[in-house]
Amino acid sequence: MKPAILLILGSVALGSIATAQRLTLMPQLGLENSKTSIQYNNAPSFSPLGGQMSMTPGARLDYKTKAGHGVFVAAGTSRSTVSYNFSNLETGGNTYQVSQGDLKLNVQSGYMFSSKPIYFNKTAAGKNKSSASKSLATANENNTGERSRCGAYRSHCGKNNVENSKTAAVEKDKGWFVSVQPSIGAAYNPGANESLDTKTSASQNMYSYKAGNWNLALVSGIGFEFGKNVERRFTVNVNYLKGITNLDEKITSPSDAKPIVTNLSSKTSSWTVSAGIPITLNKKKKLAKPEPQPQLRSQQSKCGRYKAA
Repeated sequence: MKPAILLILGSVALGSIATAQRLTLMPQLGLENSKTSIQYNNAPSFSPLGGQMSMTPGARLDYKTKAGHGVFVAAGTSRSTVSYNFSNLETGGNTYQVSQGDLKLNVQSGYMFSSKPIYFNKTAAGKNKSSASKSLATANENNTGERSRCGAYRSHCGKNNVENSKTAAVEKDKGWFVSVQPSIGAAYNPGANESLDTKTSASQNMYSYKAGNWNLALVSGIGFEFGKNVERRFTVNVNYLKGITNLDEKITSPSDAKPIVTNLSSKTSSWTVSAGIPITLNKKKKLAKPEPQPQLRSQQSKCGRYKAA
């Protein structure tokens, strides 16, 4: 039941990929700031190592519809575990040794939304539209005489050519844009095993507690995708992760008088800032060229003779 949420989200993501409108692979490299606190019995919790910084490589696969909604599947890394070692249950809250854990791989999945591009240079885009409109009006005035003699061909084809040029000019000069991409989901750590290890050395027990050794966590974040004109260039993501399971342990030591019960618990969370380059996997289909119409070719030849005369 622990990875059930992630499996459901992953199934939805993989099922949607088959009919994806846009499928994007994004390698990422980021910096994680994690903080893990420990509570020993009923004593106040404390963070033995404070905030820890580490590099976090990863990759993310996004599926987005034309409306901007979508799902994601990601492979990430985290170094939030803290190894807490002690030998005496009665003094373990005061006498201990700590060290940062290893980098661990986790799998993430969830829902995301991508807003429409927000262009920075709106003034230039307005000027381009205005210039294109003036060009269209001028072209229509210059072609008045030709339309009067050439008929419907000039009024139809000439207008379409100018309109196509107008659209191409506006698309070419839109400039830089940003798209906001909030997301929420779950993360699963397949390498998270038992958080407590007990060893005996020279008739003395040695306890090692892995604080922050979560196997299921909640993730949320927001991304900013930057691009120019209609081309996406790079994405900056800010993500928050909070572990929710596999964080509590209990030690019961037998005794002739009364068993000693020691409760260990931890809380862990992290902020990650990462950057990546989006790679579109499914290319747009090329539109089929329309078949030439014989009637238009005949009218074009008449116009050509008129202009030559």
